[in-house]
Amino acid sequence: MARRGLPVVLRNLKPVRDYCFVTDVAEAVALACSVQRSELDIFNIGTMRGTSVQRVADLILEVLGVSCPIREDGDRDRPGKSEIYELIADNRRAREVLGWQSAVRSRPGFRMTIDGAGR
Repeated sequence: MARRGLPVVLRNLKPVRDYCFVTDVAEAVALACSVQRSELDIFNIGTMRGTSVQRVADLILEVLGVSCPIREDGDRDRPGKSEIYELIADNRRAREVLGWQSAVRSRPGFRMTIDGAGR
């Protein structure tokens, strides 16, 4: 739709999330599978950087090289106060135990995703 200049309609542009590229997640899972410990380990996998839904939409349009309106559709809001406005992973344990950290930043990650989707 965005490539045709049609509006991008999202439920809510305000929430902030920690977007981690799929290859980074896969690497963390592989490293976690090789951990030799008797007790259960729990790791948060993320970048420790928050990005709003609005910023993600802006970055994707920028990478696509298109300009179109981005709108919210408030009719689909979650009930009451159920929206969590900020979720950012604390990956310190993954760094300490697995030696893992995210490597792919947002803009290059979106570029790789868009380039791969065009194949």
